[in-house]
Amino acid sequence: MKIGVPPYQPKTTDRGSAEALDVEGRFQPDAGQEVQFAISGHGMIAAVGNGKDGATYQGDRCKLFQGRALVVVRTSRQGGPIHLTARLPV
Repeated sequence: MKIGVPPYQPKTTDRGSAEALDVEGRFQPDAGQEVQFAISGHGMIAAVGNGKDGATYQGDRCKLFQGRALVVVRTSRQGGPIHLTARLPV
């Protein structure tokens, strides 16, 4: 299993998401593994979540819920490129 980050969309510059994919790139809605986000550039992780009740929204990790997770990004005042990655921790 791998984690995919959907392509950047200018209208959603304040958030990103990750989804579980099989080796052929098909979405896996039953996946529930933990995912870890990392960010570089002119932004920082403000919150992570999965839409399930009881989430803490803090840190850089959360479990997938129905194969997906969300990350909220806070941009810096100076602006510039932001690179978001998601991976399954070892």
